[in-house]
Order: sequence, then C-alpha cells, then structure tokens
Amino acid sequence: MASVSLVDTPSREISDPAVLAKAPLVSVWMTTYNHEPYIARAIEGVLMQETTFPIELVIGEDCSTDRTREIVMEYQKRRPDITRVITSEQNVGLYENDRRVNKALRGKYVAFCEGDDYWIHSRKLTMQVEIMEANPEVGLVHGGYDKYIAHRNKLIRWRQWRPKTVPSSKYDDVFTQLLVGQYLHPTTPHTSNVCMRRDLYLAIRENNPDSFRREFIVVDTQTWLEAARLTRFEFIDESLAVYNYVPDSISNTQDISKRIDFFQSVTRMHLYMCRKYHCGRDVEDIISLRHHGWLLFLAFMAGRRELARECAGKIQGIRGELTIIQKLCLLGTVNGCVRPAARLGYSLYSALPDAVHELLRKRL
Repeated sequence: MASVSLVDTPSREISDPAVLAKAPLVSVWMTTYNHEPYIARAIEGVLMQETTFPIELVIGEDCSTDRTREIVMEYQKRRPDITRVITSEQNVGLYENDRRVNKALRGKYVAFCEGDDYWIHSRKLTMQVEIMEANPEVGLVHGGYDKYIAHRNKLIRWRQWRPKTVPSSKYDDVFTQLLVGQYLHPTTPHTSNVCMRRDLYLAIRENNPDSFRREFIVVDTQTWLEAARLTRFEFIDESLAVYNYVPDSISNTQDISKRIDFFQSVTRMHLYMCRKYHCGRDVEDIISLRHHGWLLFLAFMAGRRELARECAGKIQGIRGELTIIQKLCLLGTVNGCVRPAARLGYSLYSALPDAVHELLRKRL
C-alpha cells in the first residue's frame, strides 16, 4: 500500500478522556501495521503490567489491510482507561506513524513495544521506572529478551542465547561502544524492552532530524546512539520481552535483495553517526570492516558482482587483504558459474541456527 503525507491524511484519536489517567507516569509507545497474528499479545503484555502508578497505551494503527485495526479497537473498548488509538483513513508509513504517536505521548517515561513483539515480565515497567526514579542520571533502562523465530516456530530463551561473556573495549563511552559492537552489557538496547525518559526521547527526535533521515530506514538504533551521548544506561539481566523474528519484517526479511538494502542503510547510518560526532578514523574503520564484511557475504549469496567488488575494495583499503572466507565470497560472486551454488548456499544459511549466524558475522 502506498504511503501518503500525514499533512494530506488527517489523523484521529479514538479514546475516552473521561476514564483515561489524567497524568500517566508511563506512556507505552506502540506502532502497528498488518500485525493481526501478533497485536493482541503485544497489547496483553502491556495490560498485564503490575504497577502502583498510572500508565497509558498509545497505539499508532497505520490503516492495516488485515484485522489489526479491528483487534486494536476491541481492546480500546475493553480497556478505555488505558488505551488510546491514533489512526487515519489512509496508510501514512513508518515515519509518520511514529511521529504522530510521539506527539501523543504524555508520560514522564516512554516504554516501547512494536506491534509484533510482546512483554513477558509483569513487573517490567515497575523495575525500569524504579531505577530511573532513584537515579536521576539514568535516562534509559533496557534488559534481556527471548527470541521467537516465527517461520521455524522456535522460541529461544534469554538464558539460552545470552552471551556468557561481554565484549572488552578500549572505548570508555557507550556511544562508541555501540557503534563498534563492543557494548559492555550482554545485549544492546532493543525496541521491545527499552524504557526511557520521555523529555529526553522527544528532544533527541526533535533536535536531530539529520540522524533520522528516511534513507536510514530504521529509527530505533539512532535513538539509542543519540541517548548514549546524553545519559547513562542501566541493564536488567532478565528477559523482559519476546522479540519476534517475522520473515516479512524490514530487518528480518527472507528476500535477499531487501536484506541487502536494509544492511546498506544500516551501514550508512552507522558511518554517518561516526562522522557526525567526529569519532575518528579508527572507529570508522572498525565500523566499515564489520559492515562491509557482512555485506560481502550477502552479495555472495545474492550473486551481486558489483556490490561484492565494492565491499572487497572497502575492506582491502583498510586492512590490505581479505580473509580466506572473504576471498571465497568474492571469487564465488565474480564467477558467474557458481551463482546457482550461491543461491543454494543462502537457502542453507537461512536454515542454520542463530549461533552459527553470529559466528559468521564475527569471522567475516
């Protein structure tokens, strides 16, 4: 469905001000589009929260073509004391849907949950709010999460995939650690379980339009990066949520061309953030080596010759030579005779366990 400008598509809110909390301490940010199989569970994860403070759930429903809107509206009628729905008669797209939800937030804190993820810890909000209330210097709290691989019907618990050790880093600041993949916690912030100060969040989004250009596709990673420069993070070493690996989502698509587009966008965004804050050539080189190594592998799987040559050139320009695996990827891509094998290889790769995917990323 084509997206249109929010200017041309008036939004409307469905809520009952008479029963809503007048001053919610936490606003739950949720956007959804065609999440019929998942949205009810996402909402239930919010409604099950055990708190001593008022909360609100602000859902941006982007004119779904399935039953998502119907389900959302049923919950609004069932729990009008918490639920507010922001929608319109035409699809406005990810960025505009995100923007109108941001504008509606009223809480001192904002907690995030996409419409295809869900919370599993009933005290998630309470734990996160207690940390920030007691520590004014802390502006963002996140935690562990389970992974559900939808197309394999497989749930991987936090304790199963949690790294046994955290990376070491020569960089003291969290911003740079996040950029180079050396964050000193078991996992980086994830949209499914972050709670942060609303004023901080809105200031980041308003004051840094350059970091949220549409060419970057995603908006969450830049938010955590910008926040890392302004506040302290805290981590809860428990599973707070379930992140759904949905095959047709932006970041987990099984379409190799779309996956390449996504990683190219992520690469440009990381390099931009590095240059924006003058992190230095050594940091830029680490980012480039990590991202172009992975893109070279994807280029091999897709048989994309020019992309493979470009990535190999970037790597050689920094390190001087390719690893053995990278040489094989380049050779396999440039030699058209092995393209069928490359496609078969990608299919086999997609079926591998996540642990093997992570190992390949580290080796490339």
